[in-house]
This record gives sequence, C-alpha cells and structure tokens, in this order.
Amino acid sequence: CFPGVNERLEALGNPQESIPTPTKPSASDEDTLTSRECTYMVPAIRDFPADITDFVLEDVSPNELLSRHMRMRRADRAAVQRIATRIREPQYNMREYYHDCLAAFPELELFFVAGSECGARKAHIEYQRTFGALFAVYWLLRLDTDGKYGFSFGCDEDWNIRRSPVGAAVEKRQDFFDHMDWSLLREVSDRAVGTSLERTEAMLCLTAFHDVMKVSALVPRVSAAHAPYHGYHTGDEIHDHDVALAYILENYPHLMPSFQTLQKSSRDLVIFSQTEMGFNHGWFVQAEGPPGAMLSKLKHVLRTSSGADISFYFFHWLTDISGAEGRPLAGAEKLSRRFPRTVLVTFLWSMPYLQHLADRQETEVVESYLEDRFSQ
Repeated sequence: CFPGVNERLEALGNPQESIPTPTKPSASDEDTLTSRECTYMVPAIRDFPADITDFVLEDVSPNELLSRHMRMRRADRAAVQRIATRIREPQYNMREYYHDCLAAFPELELFFVAGSECGARKAHIEYQRTFGALFAVYWLLRLDTDGKYGFSFGCDEDWNIRRSPVGAAVEKRQDFFDHMDWSLLREVSDRAVGTSLERTEAMLCLTAFHDVMKVSALVPRVSAAHAPYHGYHTGDEIHDHDVALAYILENYPHLMPSFQTLQKSSRDLVIFSQTEMGFNHGWFVQAEGPPGAMLSKLKHVLRTSSGADISFYFFHWLTDISGAEGRPLAGAEKLSRRFPRTVLVTFLWSMPYLQHLADRQETEVVESYLEDRFSQ
C-alpha cells in the first residue's frame, strides 16, 4: 500500500531544517527553460508512491492513470487545518508553508505522472504555476505583515521574503509595491475568505488541484451514467480543464483526496468556482454591452449562491493569474510586471458591484456601477 504521511514527511526532511534550494528541473525541461527562470522555481517532487496495479479499479473509471494514483490516497487533514490556522501568523514562514503544502495535498504529485517528454515539460510548468498560485494565497492573506513584499518581490534562495526587488524589471516591481492600492486586494481577500477557517481550507485545496486536468494524461472520459455532461456525451474526453475538474469533483470526489476532507458547504463552494460563468469582466468594466448580455449568465449561476461566493471565485481568479508566469519564488510577476496596474485596479474596484447580482437585476447593478464610476 502507499506509505503514510509520516514517511512522506521524512523523505522531505524536517520543516525546521534546510529544504532543497530551488534548482533547475530535470534535463528534459532544460531546452525550454532558461537558467534564470529555473532559479525562481520550486523543486520538483522526485519521490512519491508509484501507481498501484494490484487492486481492482472501479467498474467505470474516468481515467485509469488518475484512479491508480489517487484512489487509495488520503490527504493530510491535519496539515490542511494547520495551514488555514497559521497562514496569517507572522512567525509562520514560507519554508513551513511550502512543507505543509507538500504534506497536505497529494494531488500535487499528479503533475509528475505524465508519460511523454512533451507532456512532462508542460506538466512541470503547470506545477510551478500551481505553487505560484499557492504562494499568492499565502501573500494575500498576510498583507498586514509581509504579504505585500512577497507579492511584489518574491523570496530568496533561503525562502526569506525579499524586502526590495532584484533581477529583471526592478523599477516595475518597486513601482507596483509603492503605488498599488493594497486596500483593494485586502478587500477581495476579506470578502472571499475573511477569517473563516473553512473557506480558507477550501481556497487552499482548490488552488492545489485546480490545474491538474491540464495534464493531458489525466483527461477524464464521460461515463454513460453521467452523460450528457455540459455538452459531452458518453465516452467523450473532456479537454476543457475546468469542466474536467468539475466532472471529477461532482462524480469521483475520492480521486481528489484533499477535496474529500472539506465540509459539504466548502465542497459546494469549490464546485461553484468551476462553474462556467459566461462572464467577460472587461466588457463589464468598460460597459461594452447591454446589462442582460453581460450579466444574465452570471446572475443565473448565482441563483443558488451568495455574493461572498462570487468573491471566492474572483479571489481564485486573482491567485491563478498571479502565478501564471511559472516562477513562484519571483512573486506575483504577472501582476507586478506584466498586467497594467490601472486595469487591475479597475477590475478590483468593480468586483463588489457584481456581488449584488444575487439580489438585484442586471440593469440595477450596471447603473450603480456606472454612476459611481463616473463620479470618481
């Protein structure tokens, strides 16, 4: 059977001791990654249980490789709770957080089961992006302490959050730190998770496995029992990674072990975040369409949810973008270096208005937003 959590932690080493310095990935990745890029990456998972072949798979498996690797795995519930409880504590550092994530979320290993060399390279990049998003969660929930620094500047080779920018785009990073309206980011965090341990756990779990279905070897097929599913029929492969993940969470939740540890309300919240919203945020902030065309689908989705749930969705969107460069130790580069700050501020400023769709008509929401926008 698979080794337990203690064995995995022994392999990783004591969280209080030195952990592996982020180094270049395997040789198969070097043709697409520069040495500078590799410097800001977290170590790959080298040792984890091989897939099990001596048990009987479910009568209907959405993906045999996924089932073999995850069917008998268990998430470390205590580690998930420890992260959620301590993530805002000043003394809870990135070294401990990184170790706790590895211990808590076995789904992270799925990025290293791809067979082909090309698939392995792509999966490795998605693994780095996932940790970029996980680090963004850490930083955004610590804006009152060191989070602003980590978000803007990242951390050094000893996992200490930098207090000033280094490397490329130093001026852009410093400008972002100096002039970003941090209160807007704090408001998004407060609305999305606040001080709720349950919602924090849900965000952490979602962030850990939200991109695993980008690994082509794990793409699920729709079972006859669930067909049709969002336009997919029996035997169809679901290549849209968000729909694929929703399919697994709804019908095979045991294959995402950390998801199963969540309370039902938190599981529903995670599934909601994977719903096709049919919403173009750029259209809304620029008023580029009539209210119904822009917001009717989103309002329909919110009919069984709350305004706080759409904030949860936006917070996840924000952390996902933050890690998109695939260099997690360099900070939230997509936002601090690439994304126009004025556009980001406009998006963040508009988010509270969309919460009102749960109890207001589309026209009311748009009118309220435009009146306040024009009065600025």
